[in-house]
Amino acid sequence: MKSMIKVTTIIENHSNPVLGVPGEHGLSMKVEYNGRPLLFDTGQTGIFLDNADRMNIDLNEIHDIILSHGHYDHTGGLPAYLKQNHGKRIYVGRDFFERKFRKNPDGTIVYNGNPFLSEECREEEISNVPFLKESAAAVHVIEDKIYQLYEGIWLVRGFKRKNDFETPDDRFLIKKNSKFFPDRFQDEIVLCLDTAKGIVLLAGCSHAGIINITETVRERFAGRPIRGIIGGTHLIHAEEERLHRTIEELKKLNPEFLAVSHCTGDDNIQRLGKEFGERFIMNITGNRIEFSE
Repeated sequence: MKSMIKVTTIIENHSNPVLGVPGEHGLSMKVEYNGRPLLFDTGQTGIFLDNADRMNIDLNEIHDIILSHGHYDHTGGLPAYLKQNHGKRIYVGRDFFERKFRKNPDGTIVYNGNPFLSEECREEEISNVPFLKESAAAVHVIEDKIYQLYEGIWLVRGFKRKNDFETPDDRFLIKKNSKFFPDRFQDEIVLCLDTAKGIVLLAGCSHAGIINITETVRERFAGRPIRGIIGGTHLIHAEEERLHRTIEELKKLNPEFLAVSHCTGDDNIQRLGKEFGERFIMNITGNRIEFSE
């Protein structure tokens, strides 16, 4: 299968002074697969729209929006985008509309979820959220563990937690019936693009663990190789043991390229750059990854 792929990072934590586009803590990427455009995440605010204009990226042509999970830094730009673009299709994983929180080191608990919903909004009220209703957006909640969006384009969720070093981060919580529970990120989805040399995987934050995710994807695709990984790995708080073992497992995967940043952490980005050399791509705001084969 010969595929043409272009992934443009519209916004990410790091600004791009060469292009004159700012960054913010968050992620948004435009994906083009064999001419079909997709939007993967919408950053924390509407700044990604300004960045797209500056980079001459046409977001109006996009009809499909994939939201990797329900945290504010991946979904906050959605209202601004839908205000300008009506009738879009939005794909989210199961439990995307759960109330999400984060526990701080001092013990305080703060809301960490979709900023366009109130902390107490019930799921049955989602269809009446004003900006979704006014924009005539169609929200598709993905229940399947593997879902074909189009030929060669897949969404994968429900990751198996197999290894002993990618332990759940209990700082992240969901709230049900006024009680807090650990968030196991059943809403997390990754975008998989099929190519002749293997799967190109786009991840928002990899809360389930990037190795758990890649192993699950390989299993769902009958052992096909992971050609490349783009996005966030959530290694920012990883201790040395986890980071070391993650690098070991990534080397076993032997990807053609590794283009990660966002929640990876600046020190870890440098470490991965040293470990993977020319195969590592510092995927900051404004970066483009393009290939055809």
